[in-house]
Parts: sequence; C-alpha cells; structure tokens
Amino acid sequence: MKSSMFIESQIIKALKENKNGKTADQISRVLGINKATSYNWRKQYGGMEVSQLKELKEFREENAKLKRLYADQALMSEMVKNYIKQLAEALRNLDNNRFPLEYYMHLAWSGATQAEKDLGILNSEMESYYYQKNLILLNATVQFCN
Repeated sequence: MKSSMFIESQIIKALKENKNGKTADQISRVLGINKATSYNWRKQYGGMEVSQLKELKEFREENAKLKRLYADQALMSEMVKNYIKQLAEALRNLDNNRFPLEYYMHLAWSGATQAEKDLGILNSEMESYYYQKNLILLNATVQFCN
C-alpha cells in the first residue's frame, strides 16, 4: 500500500479548514491532491482530533502485533502437536502396537515418566528401553527440525 505524503496532523488540519468554510476544491488545490482524496480523508478521519488519530494508529499497530503473536502461537501449537504425534508413534512402536495411537498421544502429552509406568516396563529392561527411547526421540527431533 502506498504511504501518504501527509502526516495525520496535516490531514486533520485540512479537514478543520474544510469545516471552517473552505471548499474541498480549494483545499485540494492548495495541498495538490485529488478532490476524491479529500473526501476519503473526511470519510476516514472526519470528526477526529490529532490525539484521537494517534490513539487510533496505536490501536491499529497493537492489533497488528497481537495478530502476529496469535499466528506465531498457532504455528507453534501445530508444530508441538506434530511433534507429540511423532513421539506417540515412536512410543507405540516401542510397545509393539498394543494400544491405539490415541493412547500413546495421551502418554506423550503426560510425559515420558508416566508413559514408562503405564507401559509396565520392568527395571531390568529399563536401560535398553532408555537407549531406544532416546534414540527414537533424537531421530524424531532431527526429522521434525528438518
């Protein structure tokens, strides 16, 4: 979008002159703008003071910032969901597909220690399990980051 040659205070000043009796043609000639531009300004900024216009601009900037933050959070949430799904698939493969994937998704969300308890892994098998789990998590993380 093309930026305006005029700052907000100049636009408000021109609109006040229009209220005080100058015609849109006169203002357009003095400022070197199209007559339609002065009508668009009146439609957009009519009745505002400079302070109100600055406040409106701040609100718009803040709104844009919040929209960007929301988009970033939504993207991050989607990335975490994909990562948890990969982790759940890895846990399911480790457990020889005993339960549906949703069960392992729950385990992946609740954490690895709870998953170890729920899967009933014995202490004698714990060392090899940790090695396999870390290897799978490492591979899932590498695939996720690529």
